[in-house]
Amino acid sequence: MVTNARPSAGARPPAVTDAPPPAVTDAPPPAVTDVRRSAVTDARSSAVTDVRRSAVTDARRSAVTDVRPSAVSDARSAPPPGAAAGDRPASGTGKRLRQGSPKKRAAIARAAFELFVAQGVAGTSVDAVAAEAGVSKRTVYDYYGSKERLFLSVIEDAEEAYAEQFAEILDRTLGEVDDVDDIEAALVRFGCELGTTVARSVGRAAAIRLVITEAPHFPVLLDRWRGPGVEQRALAERLGALAERGVLAVPDPVEAAAHFGALVTSSVNHRSLFGVVPVGDAEIERIVVSGVRAFLRAYAPHRPAS
Repeated sequence: MVTNARPSAGARPPAVTDAPPPAVTDAPPPAVTDVRRSAVTDARSSAVTDVRRSAVTDARRSAVTDVRPSAVSDARSAPPPGAAAGDRPASGTGKRLRQGSPKKRAAIARAAFELFVAQGVAGTSVDAVAAEAGVSKRTVYDYYGSKERLFLSVIEDAEEAYAEQFAEILDRTLGEVDDVDDIEAALVRFGCELGTTVARSVGRAAAIRLVITEAPHFPVLLDRWRGPGVEQRALAERLGALAERGVLAVPDPVEAAAHFGALVTSSVNHRSLFGVVPVGDAEIERIVVSGVRAFLRAYAPHRPAS
């Protein structure tokens, strides 16, 4: 029989404490911990592997990039500011350049000169030169090493061609002058022929304008302008020979050649804006005659009073 027994008077019920239940931790079982540790280790290993692979890839790319034909080491390898994308100078590996086919070389030089004049060096890509010349881009690099070296080679070719022409004019007009009475006419002939050549030669005028435009980007061009050029030295030698014959009084032939250039050829250049503005024969002759007479007032031999 079940009875509704009541607690006896004065008896206390069992104490109920506020103690929290046993703490439940977030720690996973050992198996889960091992899996997580393994995953972290694998991730770290993978990251290291990726870094190593990336480093190897970058090194290989760098090695491939560096295998470009060598640029000229005397300041020719420095590209001008704003060089077109993809036109990288050679990196100095010392690879020997090919002479190749003279026909292809001439085609490349001609195409490069026309594009450099029209678009400037920075605005001309090697791809454009190759397309204009009808050759591959690889051929351009094999022949010249870099766009910068190609440009300097084109300018050098133009200067050599003009130097030969200058020497021919010099021999033709001042080669056989032995009388002081003939020197003025001979110098006028030389000045007129030279002035006409400069004013009427499209290629020569274009080369001069191109050099003036690009010289700030190519220190080697500036170096050439700091001293007497090939033409000035050739004229100085001829003026010195004329002084030895007694038809001129030239204490410093190099300086005298510079003065003749300033009074005669430079005046024609300035009047024609280096071939841009047409100048007639009569105007060229007037400039030359005036310059020659000024030159002779400084360098004509002294004549005793009769």
